[in-house]
Amino acid sequence: NEDVFSSDATPIIPFNRILKGEKYIVQSLPGSTIDASSFLIVSTKDNSVFSITPSAKTVSGFIAGSTFNVTLDYGETILVKADNAGDLSGSTVVSKNGCEKFVVFAGSKCSQSEYSSGNCTGCDHLYTQLIPVSHYGKQFYLAPFALQAGNYVAKVTASEDNTIILIDGVALVTPLNKNESWEYRPIAPSFKKTCIQTSKPSLLYQYLNSKGCNTNSNGNGDPSMLLIPSVDKWVRQAKFGMFNTPNVDVHHINIVAKKSTLLNIQVTADVPFTKSFDTTLLCDEVGVLTILATQGSFEIKSDSLFYSYVYSYVYSIGTNESFAYLTGAKVFPYKGEYALQSRQVCFDAQPITLGI
Repeated sequence: NEDVFSSDATPIIPFNRILKGEKYIVQSLPGSTIDASSFLIVSTKDNSVFSITPSAKTVSGFIAGSTFNVTLDYGETILVKADNAGDLSGSTVVSKNGCEKFVVFAGSKCSQSEYSSGNCTGCDHLYTQLIPVSHYGKQFYLAPFALQAGNYVAKVTASEDNTIILIDGVALVTPLNKNESWEYRPIAPSFKKTCIQTSKPSLLYQYLNSKGCNTNSNGNGDPSMLLIPSVDKWVRQAKFGMFNTPNVDVHHINIVAKKSTLLNIQVTADVPFTKSFDTTLLCDEVGVLTILATQGSFEIKSDSLFYSYVYSYVYSIGTNESFAYLTGAKVFPYKGEYALQSRQVCFDAQPITLGI
């Protein structure tokens, strides 16, 4: 989205990486305005029936925790919006017969990253294609955003009951139940890098803070949502483009990996760029390499695993703008063990192991 004061971006999951019978759990931030928080279902087949359970009251009058069904044909969509300034995080979407292939987008027309402080102004568009539960993971590493003094908020959403979250090795007192979310806001130092582990598969997004939270002279940046891949989704190569919008003038790439990997990583581009290496490590000897660049094409290569992402915002020509998107991560269907339950299993031709 290139609209002034409302930009954001998302990677799109290849259709052949989406399985039939997936479940989606929505994550976003609360809306700053009426009916801002929302999610959108896209049908890929005629006469597909979807069961939707919102976590907050919707503008159509469905109450939190109720389930309603909707029938869509190929290419049709339904947009579910929260009533008032609600948060639809934890809402779920499944196909009623258990075997449809579909995709879900989530976000907000207008959200702030913090509502308890009057300083965190900046109401921005959030936009992402959700990954299904089969793509969730358990081990994540968060790096700070360059030039953002207030930095970030991270949000974990659990797919199963009794999910324990460890922040830098310390467990939360109260585990999460399925579909529940928990927000993490690093205390000083604000540029803290964080290691997050979950006992069961979970979803993690990192959000740029609203401009008023970034206590520098011009408060650059607005909220954007960034999918953080689990370690099992890291890659050895990434090719991507960095795009411009009329109202964004600072572009960064973060590469997160083991320190030994970052020292030998290869970055090529068709535009000039500068690199800076943060020697203050995350846990497990993980660090971050930050690239400052302009619009162009980039390629990252390594003999070892990493993940990467782009984030851009206004620094010299204004304040209320940002976007962020993942550029280096694998997307593949669920592989491993699957607990056979009392429902149909739809895995196309994917190899699976059924256990009791």
